[in-house]
Amino acid sequence: MADQLVAQPDTDQRDLDDRQGSSEDLESGMSYLTKEEAEDLFDRQARKYLGMSGVEFRRQYHAGAFDDPCRSDFIRVYFLMRLADE
Repeated sequence: MADQLVAQPDTDQRDLDDRQGSSEDLESGMSYLTKEEAEDLFDRQARKYLGMSGVEFRRQYHAGAFDDPCRSDFIRVYFLMRLADE
């Protein structure tokens, strides 16, 4: 399990479709994502919440292009980027 990332289950009804395909430990309620699944989730959420690909989000983030990093949609995508980068 060293090559898998762990994420808390998302309780937001809008994102239930994003949990498809991940393995879930029924006892703990944790979902385990492979690096590829985490990257795909990050990319889909960047497109959904910010209207850009994950690659574009990374580029703009590293360029300091975001003027309001406290927005909830930015924070959601930022933490998924960090998960995908693990």
